[in-house]
Amino acid sequence: MGTIEIKEKPVELKNLTPVQGDYKATVGNVGICEVKGYRFQQEDAIAVGIPSETSAAFMALSPKDRSFVAEITFETLQSQLENNLEAKCCGSCACIASGHVKNGKANVSTSYVGDSVAFLVVLTAEGKLKSVTACNPKLHDGHNEAECKAITQGIGRNQGVIVSDRLCADHLGSTLAVTRAFGDNGFFECGLLHTPETTEVSVNVASTDCAFMVVTCDGAMEYCKGRDSVTKYAEELGALFASHHQLSPESLAEKIVDHALEKGSTDNITAIVVPLEVGNPAVTVGVFDGHGGPFVSKQVSANFNNVFQHTIDNINDFKKKLNSKLSKLKSLWKNISGGNVQLKDQPTSKTFQYHKMGFGTYTVTIIKSFFYFLKPHKLLFSTSFFLIFVY
Repeated sequence: MGTIEIKEKPVELKNLTPVQGDYKATVGNVGICEVKGYRFQQEDAIAVGIPSETSAAFMALSPKDRSFVAEITFETLQSQLENNLEAKCCGSCACIASGHVKNGKANVSTSYVGDSVAFLVVLTAEGKLKSVTACNPKLHDGHNEAECKAITQGIGRNQGVIVSDRLCADHLGSTLAVTRAFGDNGFFECGLLHTPETTEVSVNVASTDCAFMVVTCDGAMEYCKGRDSVTKYAEELGALFASHHQLSPESLAEKIVDHALEKGSTDNITAIVVPLEVGNPAVTVGVFDGHGGPFVSKQVSANFNNVFQHTIDNINDFKKKLNSKLSKLKSLWKNISGGNVQLKDQPTSKTFQYHKMGFGTYTVTIIKSFFYFLKPHKLLFSTSFFLIFVY
């Protein structure tokens, strides 16, 4: 897939003197604004321009399959960082959001690691706030009780230590504010995950409503830090959209950044605003919030589109092959359950009962059936997809 050209324009924010690299832009109907803020360098990156056919195919999948696609995509992107020394103490949070309006509902699917966030904002035709929904209200950080329990007890990962809401790595002499991220390879043995959490949000919308999918890094809500930070910020975001509903997506993204600076944010700030309209194709965007340097966020964002698209292109072919295999196994199971198994080396008209099959043949058949039907579905699914994906 070719590189998406973004026509950038300097930001014009009342709270920040424009510097090189700060910009606002429009890609299709997607509005973007990104500033360095008061940090030494810009560590954020974005993913836009995913083909609408790919986004539509993704949204057509079941929620379980969407979660599976996200896991494969994130796993592939992380594998490209495994042996890279620059990724030892450098990482990136990420929030990928796909959305569309269909059958009177605005639907958004998010897959995320860390503390980048997505929201679904719905306004009436007059610009009044109808609803604002946090798509991923539980961030992967030291304020998330479930995450802390999993790390300190070593549930499903290496055991780690949380001190002052941060993940500790004594061998590195450093701590990390998030519990899931790309990169940060030096923290893996301390419990850090790069597996995404996928959430689904669906809100009823009238044909005259205006729906927006919003994705930001944590810099946009830095002033709302704490256990209920996302909920608090959602209220302010809804009010912000209602006050400036007449603006373009690009200008709304700019308002989000300016509001964060006005509230005292000193972090890098990135905001993406996507209008979701009846009849328009599905859209997918992503924000990658780097820390410890820009290497990981730039690397992952540069490769995301191709990996995501390739995974989507292969999923339907994979499902067809899997269904064919399962159909054959179900047929075999039905024959076994019925007490009859046809042996290839015998006349087609002759059927053998269990006691005539012989102990060896019967045992092998049962073991094979047990393996295919009782092995954890996710492992079988992932292994099969990996083989098809590679070969």
